[in-house]
Amino acid sequence: KIERHEQVNVLEDERIGHVSEKVIASTVSVFRKKEIGTNLLDNIYLPNESKGSGFVLTNDGWIITHAKAISDAALDYVVITNDKQILDIDKMIFDDYSGVVFLKTKANNLSTLPLSNIKDVQVGERLVLVKNLADKKQELKLVRIQKKDGQDNSKQSDLVKKTIQAESFIYFDSDIDDMFLGSPVVNMAGEVIGLAIGQDNMVLGRAIDDFKLAVNQVLDGKDKIERTALGVRFIDLSQVVGTNIKIKKGDEMSIVDKGAYLADVLL
Repeated sequence: KIERHEQVNVLEDERIGHVSEKVIASTVSVFRKKEIGTNLLDNIYLPNESKGSGFVLTNDGWIITHAKAISDAALDYVVITNDKQILDIDKMIFDDYSGVVFLKTKANNLSTLPLSNIKDVQVGERLVLVKNLADKKQELKLVRIQKKDGQDNSKQSDLVKKTIQAESFIYFDSDIDDMFLGSPVVNMAGEVIGLAIGQDNMVLGRAIDDFKLAVNQVLDGKDKIERTALGVRFIDLSQVVGTNIKIKKGDEMSIVDKGAYLADVLL
């Protein structure tokens, strides 16, 4: 007789296995392009040379990765797929707001992952990340979501936010090493809800909602991401703990309620 909790565990393992297969098939690695030389060993892409992972957005070759994978846009890079295709990059489009880069490669019939929304994800939900080093030794990481709209306020200077860049992150319940940078963050339905990016020596998630506008513009054929920004700095008091804050309005001092925003125009 199989106990109910054993049945649940079997179903959960099967679901994780199914999702993992889809994620691995759609995850790629980004490398600096090697010039073809006479020494065979010099032409081989080694796992420790990877600049980061990424995932396939469209089957005709659009790839999403994190900005730090492309440290110098003037250099040549390649994308290596799970089945070891080496794809040249024709176009790069940077989204400075989200820290995401779109790469257009020469490819067809690539495996893709569908996109979802962070609002549909619950705290405590299980997620999958993958480390793809182009050597057929992918490493999966199962985590749970700890915060889905957290902010990095570890330093006083971090408290002042800007509207020209995304300031919220997905926090996980365990540490993730930087070899997972650029990995898609995938829910148990096999949908991408974010991208693993670096923030102050941590690997956090950038929610899909922060770059879905950029996705739509790229797929509409735009060569540059266009966003409307207010051009202000602000402090989100709902994210901090402290004593009552007073601001001066004319000749009077007013107490700012928790949950409000303090903002000033960037000059």
